[in-house]
Amino acid sequence: MRNLNDIQQALINIFKVSIQEGSLKEVLKTCHVELVNLMGSEKANNFYLALYLGEYNYLIPYYRDEKDTEDPVDVPYSLEGGLTDYIRQTGKTEMIDNLRHRELIREGRLHRIVGQASYEWVGAPLIYGGEVHGVLVVQT
Repeated sequence: MRNLNDIQQALINIFKVSIQEGSLKEVLKTCHVELVNLMGSEKANNFYLALYLGEYNYLIPYYRDEKDTEDPVDVPYSLEGGLTDYIRQTGKTEMIDNLRHRELIREGRLHRIVGQASYEWVGAPLIYGGEVHGVLVVQT
């Protein structure tokens, strides 16, 4: 992780794009670039936003992954039983490694791996008005 000045500059860069009438994709791309700059590509190269549509379906306006060849961008996509939906249901940010992932499967809280398995996976719920509207994900 970088120093406080680097983090502040990253936030300024994201803010600039967001107030310049940038599209959601442009803002998300800037967030992704800044995370890679702060954390390194080995930690933050894979990044997506999943907006909850209901009935386990999500719209994914921004998606970058080194391994997955499927491109789920801008079409309803089911993430039922996977980590993204787990974060939506719990409403809590969580870092999930392979051990925790297997534990969640054993407990029956997950029942499938959507896409490629990750060594480290971080999901953060997007909460507005007390409801989870989506999940922001960074993974290795």
